[in-house]
Amino acid sequence: MPSIQIPFSGLPEHLSFQKDAPVAIHFWHITENEQQLSSLLAYDRASVNEACRHFRSAARRREWMAVRLLLAVAAGSSVRLEHTPAGCPFLSDGSRHVSISHTGDYVVLALAETGRIGVDLERRTPRAFRLRKKFLAPDEETILWKDAAVSDYTALSVEDRAVLLWSAKEAAYKKIAPAGGATLLQDIRLSMGDGCFVASCKGGQTVAVRFYVADTLVLTVCQ
Repeated sequence: MPSIQIPFSGLPEHLSFQKDAPVAIHFWHITENEQQLSSLLAYDRASVNEACRHFRSAARRREWMAVRLLLAVAAGSSVRLEHTPAGCPFLSDGSRHVSISHTGDYVVLALAETGRIGVDLERRTPRAFRLRKKFLAPDEETILWKDAAVSDYTALSVEDRAVLLWSAKEAAYKKIAPAGGATLLQDIRLSMGDGCFVASCKGGQTVAVRFYVADTLVLTVCQ
């Protein structure tokens, strides 16, 4: 598995980062209003109209359009984002595997040429720590209190570590896309590996989840 080294001390407004191809990760900080995003998507009025039909929230419409703009930057404006009946995203041309995430005013889109990829972006808030028993088993919860040989993790508060664990499970879920679904508490179990999390998933699959810490956000990548 390639090691993705992301300059993640903070996020610029728009960033496309690619290293050790065939993996590419694209960010967008949504500073544009809905009208500006709609203008940028003028080449794809169908997506704009779909966003207006599906979402009452202006914030969700902005996310929807920003993801499709990111895809145009990453793969060309002719490629469309589709979804399986289970809700898993895929590219209309089948050229690469795709995963998307959004939180607040940020969206991230990841593309991989070989094998599924899961990506998750979360804000650093205390909410995950308060809800930890809903997604962490007792043995997993001990990870919150243990330091690891990774400076980015050791420097975090337990609240931020809980955000990372939540995000890691989300990324692993997107990577394995289990048939029939899975629960984060019972079907995806985390342990600390060498500079990453190791997720043992429903069906016996084990995957590595790498993590990156920004000023107000965390990113997890399972590839």
